[in-house]
Amino acid sequence: LDAAQKIRLLSARARLLFMGNRSDDALDHYESAMALAQEFGHKCHEAICRGEIGMLLQKEGRFDEARASYGLALTAARELGDRRHEGRWRGHLGELGRYQGDMAAAEEDFDSALELAQELGDRQYEGIWLGELSKMYRQLGRVLETLEYTEAALAVAKELNDRRSE
Repeated sequence: LDAAQKIRLLSARARLLFMGNRSDDALDHYESAMALAQEFGHKCHEAICRGEIGMLLQKEGRFDEARASYGLALTAARELGDRRHEGRWRGHLGELGRYQGDMAAAEEDFDSALELAQELGDRQYEGIWLGELSKMYRQLGRVLETLEYTEAALAVAKELNDRRSE
């Protein structure tokens, strides 16, 4: 296996461990993948690992560390011109802001993520960020916006035949 294949394999194992609630093992695999990416100059893989580490840390309730990891992933995505992952990490920062009660930051991040998804024609993530905005507006008690974004997210889910999101 070459370096890129090893990085992808470690990352895939990390995702499986993460889904299996083995966060410590998953983090070890992500960190190994990131170290390999750094060693071989694979900036894109490094950025993705940082973002996925952020997701793991967020799930573990380690919000400050998650924010830092998402921030590094976002910066790297911008430097690489990777608009898809830039939107993804902005959206995850929005989730983190919502969890922590910083609704102004959450709204800004979700709006940016949604805009990027729309620019790229990424209907799946467009639906995800519409749904997250709906949840945020519901938390804020903003009924009209909640309905608007829920209906928009539902329309995307139906278009994609995504029964789970419906």
